[in-house]
Amino acid sequence: MKLLIFDFDGPINDLIDAKRKTIEEISHQLGLSFPDIVSWGIINYIDQIYESEKIYDYKDLVAKSLEKLQEKNLIVITEEQKSEFANMFAETLARHQMINHGLMTTVNSTKKMYPEVKFCIYTGQKEEAIINLLEKSSLDKTIFDKIYGRDYFDEPKPSIENLKKICEEFGIEPSDAVAIGDNVAVDLAPASYLGMKTVLINAFVNSTVANLNNLISVLK
Repeated sequence: MKLLIFDFDGPINDLIDAKRKTIEEISHQLGLSFPDIVSWGIINYIDQIYESEKIYDYKDLVAKSLEKLQEKNLIVITEEQKSEFANMFAETLARHQMINHGLMTTVNSTKKMYPEVKFCIYTGQKEEAIINLLEKSSLDKTIFDKIYGRDYFDEPKPSIENLKKICEEFGIEPSDAVAIGDNVAVDLAPASYLGMKTVLINAFVNSTVANLNNLISVLK
């Protein structure tokens, strides 16, 4: 093991909770009352549209998400409210984003245990946003030897070529790297394809199995 590649949103930054709080705050300000199913619908559509359409601007992501919920008759919202909601989302989300200090304590301990191992962040956010959040949380960003934001590469996640480039810059083979993330398709599948070890961080999963042959042991 020579390199740990951390995804940022999820493992280090609890983005789901930040999005939930953002939706609650904006809804209250605009006089909207969204049940939990709508809040989760917005969060899910943001992720789906981000991955399928490669849209990175929250204004567009949120506007499209609200439109989908309108089409399903799950929300009643005016065009003006929809526009305000989308315009307010990114700035409000930035205020609610918080670093997972428990995980960062673990990262620090791991760094001390393996001083020869390099640490980097590979994220779909811009590098500047990551640095600002680390500094806002009074964390030492030098824990990470490199931060790879979406503005560093020609193509977005998931990308095998991006992971190859990261390994090349650190002068290692993919088999010497470990990818750590919360999204199998975006963070871990490309890494596994290259021969990296992978670690899934997911607070919503009780058990995992490598294949269905092991399912019975989990269900007992």
